[in-house]
Amino acid sequence: MLRHLISTLLALFASFFIHFYTARAAANVDLIVRFRAGLSESAIDNFLRDQNAQRVGEPTSLNIIFVDLPAGTTPAAGQAAFSKDSDVIYAELNPDVTALQVPQRFPNDDNVAFDLQWGLHQDAGNRVGIEDADIDAPEAWTVTIGSASTVIAVLDTGVDVEHEDLVGRLWENPDEIENNNQDDDGNELEDDFNGWNFVDDTEELDVEGAAKSDAFASHGTHIAGIIGAETDNNTGVAGVDWNAPLMILKVLDENGSGKADNVIRAIDYALDKGAGIIQAGWGLTDYSQALYDTIEDAGAEGVLLVAAAGNSSSVRYPARFNLENILSVTATDATDALTNVGGVGNAATGSEDVDLGAPGLGIHSTVIDDAYGSRSGTSQAAAFVTGAVALLLSEEPSLSLVELKARLLSSVDNGDDDVVGLTGVTVSGGRLNAYNALVPPEDRSVYIVPFGTAIHAEDASEEPTEVQFTLVGDAVTRWEADCTAGAGSIDHVTGLFTADGAGSCTISATGSSTPSSDIREVTIFIKQIVVSASQSSVALGASITLTASGGTAPYTWISNNPEVLAVSSSSGSTVTVSGTTAGSATVLATDAKGFFVESEELSVLRGKKSGHCVISTALFGSPWDRHLQTLRAFRDRYLRTNSIGRKLVRFYERYSPALAEQIERKPPLKHAVRLMIIPFVALAWFMLHTGLSWGTFGTATLLGTAAAGVLARPLRRRALP
Repeated sequence: MLRHLISTLLALFASFFIHFYTARAAANVDLIVRFRAGLSESAIDNFLRDQNAQRVGEPTSLNIIFVDLPAGTTPAAGQAAFSKDSDVIYAELNPDVTALQVPQRFPNDDNVAFDLQWGLHQDAGNRVGIEDADIDAPEAWTVTIGSASTVIAVLDTGVDVEHEDLVGRLWENPDEIENNNQDDDGNELEDDFNGWNFVDDTEELDVEGAAKSDAFASHGTHIAGIIGAETDNNTGVAGVDWNAPLMILKVLDENGSGKADNVIRAIDYALDKGAGIIQAGWGLTDYSQALYDTIEDAGAEGVLLVAAAGNSSSVRYPARFNLENILSVTATDATDALTNVGGVGNAATGSEDVDLGAPGLGIHSTVIDDAYGSRSGTSQAAAFVTGAVALLLSEEPSLSLVELKARLLSSVDNGDDDVVGLTGVTVSGGRLNAYNALVPPEDRSVYIVPFGTAIHAEDASEEPTEVQFTLVGDAVTRWEADCTAGAGSIDHVTGLFTADGAGSCTISATGSSTPSSDIREVTIFIKQIVVSASQSSVALGASITLTASGGTAPYTWISNNPEVLAVSSSSGSTVTVSGTTAGSATVLATDAKGFFVESEELSVLRGKKSGHCVISTALFGSPWDRHLQTLRAFRDRYLRTNSIGRKLVRFYERYSPALAEQIERKPPLKHAVRLMIIPFVALAWFMLHTGLSWGTFGTATLLGTAAAGVLARPLRRRALP
């Protein structure tokens, strides 16, 4: 009996060890791969098995999976291998994510009073800078204190869920029973009652043990307190929103570091669980197409993401993405100046990328272990905006994403309110004012939607890009667009703007109401990415260089058929692609903001050993073109069957590659030769389909020529004077 018991325990221990080891091993994500829609999980798993790779977690709703490569395979090599498969839309490395806060040293054992929260309110009694350099929170609270109907997903370092000022504000998963060690809602996550820890793949949301002393251990707790600490409870600090549930999704460790796959999974989770706002107090320096696609998908579901712009001059992702469901936030100090965070220069700005400012220096809020302290960064600034968005949605839940953004941006404190530091360096030119967003002043009750934007002007062969502008709060008498040459035009009556080319425009609307709301203006930026190729066809093993211009570097490049054209190297605005298999493919260039354009169709030719007609392939674009199939059949049936024909074929194969290259370089020559070759294609088709022999063809040609001469003789006589 004892031996049986020991054996059972050893078996259970071995099973636990194997499960634990597998889970730990699977936690390493080297690649983020998006497969084509409709490809089954079993097909994906078979593909991974062939690559000796392992899938981490479940596919997202966009069929994005996370891959752990086998030992000895570098991420770059794995990316190249995955990218060659036609079922793979793209494979990208798993970029790093970092929290956008600079820690400061303050005592953490003092429950600070509301008077120290200058970002919410400062006057003569608690002023630390200039009076009213705040978001006017007390005024906003006279309108609303928020609603439990809007769930806020806080993607950060986790939260002290036992904190006295946060424990009552946590979201509770309605489909999960707390601490029963079961997956009640069927999402393969056990006890995800208040959210999930995507870093350690566990329900534990706190920072534990020695990690509590690390620089960013309190980052998520601090952010959660700014957004929604319990308020009006005679304890600690006040949150901007008093009622919105906080869904805690841990994507960063105690050092403020993480990977993009955790963020993507967390956003997917937030969408599945009904979050309406996502707080992103972190940033990436590298572009991620998978993250872009995931946030864009969230926008399609009506979810807004509030992004910290960055603590230095460079705007981080996702704030840099050009998506209508992103609000990008920089940081201001108590004098309404741009914040210099940690001595590295002012926080990030950009008239195309950064929407508005908010308080971000020396912000008091909750920290771990039931304490309170101050932190600084654009993360903190974004948290103020997240809380204000929640207040606005509680008051007007029917606002669309573009209307929501326009209301926030049109109601900022700007140069008219002596807030001059953001003029010309953000979209709105101002700093958040929560009260104005809820109750716009008379001079700001009329505003244009969308409130400035950036769009991509399509190629001339495509449908033009259009943006419909509307004026809220007044009837329009006339629309105008003051554009750089060739950028675009607007319908003076309807407000429909058509983008024609790269540039910028000032869109203005003249209202019919009071003089104070007579004219409103916004700025729109138009990008037009152009991709040029060094040649449109290439032999097997050779390379083509493509160059992009007109967008924002750097660019990412994806071949739509990596089995034919593989991306071998890229840098900035150029890429080199190599021909791997005969066929045709295009290459997609995506700039730093997410604008993209597809190259012309590029052909990979086998050359003289392949049996392909290189001149004809250059003329018709693909070795599989029906004209070329006709010519190849004609060559095999009529030319290679006799000595004269074989000599002609050898002569063609010797000189055609050089001529094909000249045709590729000179479009007029290409069109001229194409017109010349069409009659030969027609003749070849006729002979193939009638079975006409050379002898019959020769006889028919002689008879036809003679008949034509006989018929033409009377005509020539009539023409004589």
